[in-house]
Amino acid sequence: MFITGLLEYGHQTVLKSIEGIEGENWESGKVVGEWSAKDVLNHLTSMEHIFLDVLKSAIEKDTTTPYLDGYLSKGPHVYCNEQVEAHRPNPITATLQEFEEVHAQVMATVEQLDPTLLSQKGTLSWYGEVYALDDYAVYANYGHKIEHATQLELYRQTTLFGWQVGKK
Repeated sequence: MFITGLLEYGHQTVLKSIEGIEGENWESGKVVGEWSAKDVLNHLTSMEHIFLDVLKSAIEKDTTTPYLDGYLSKGPHVYCNEQVEAHRPNPITATLQEFEEVHAQVMATVEQLDPTLLSQKGTLSWYGEVYALDDYAVYANYGHKIEHATQLELYRQTTLFGWQVGKK
């Protein structure tokens, strides 16, 4: 299935973008707005939980979807900031572990999906009737991870190697 490769590539791109970040650098710099590297990773983890809820709801219509429900009811900005704030006290080891665990759950859940369901338009009425699960996977999961991985990579390069944007 094409989607598994896409999801794994997005995940590995994030992991590569944080290689070598250590100690205070997880929390000291600003990667996106006021968010540190650890905050961005917490954000990506919360979005991975949402994606897992989306996948589970596609398999079983009556399943509970607490992450997706919170995201939809509060709106993306409020929900994401709340999740980052709630997870900020956790050590980076716990953040990385949760990121890996929820990704593994996503991959296992994708394997359970009927491949025809992935491209069936209208399966996510809240996202838009013309979209299917694979659209959501590409835009909201893969694309989102690549966007933040790029920001994390830039932070990593400037922090670890002293690169300066716009300087030769």
